[in-house]
Amino acid sequence: MPSKRFLFLFFLINLILSSFYLDNRKNPNSTSRVLQVASLSEEGNLNIDERKDETLDKAFSQGHFYPLQPPLPSLIVYPIYEVL
Repeated sequence: MPSKRFLFLFFLINLILSSFYLDNRKNPNSTSRVLQVASLSEEGNLNIDERKDETLDKAFSQGHFYPLQPPLPSLIVYPIYEVL
């Protein structure tokens, strides 16, 4: 069983890594990440095909549109998005 200190540090590090979602201006970088989290929650996949027109920061690969950023930050925020 992890200690309370470890859990606190784990939560704090994840919060810091996820802080880019708190951007209050709309830009392609944060928009594509938010779209990926929404797509993962609503459609169960990492592509942003349904929302591709909402961002300029996207790539087309194997018949689908994806954000240009790596998916790890979106995967970290996904459980928080589901709870909220």
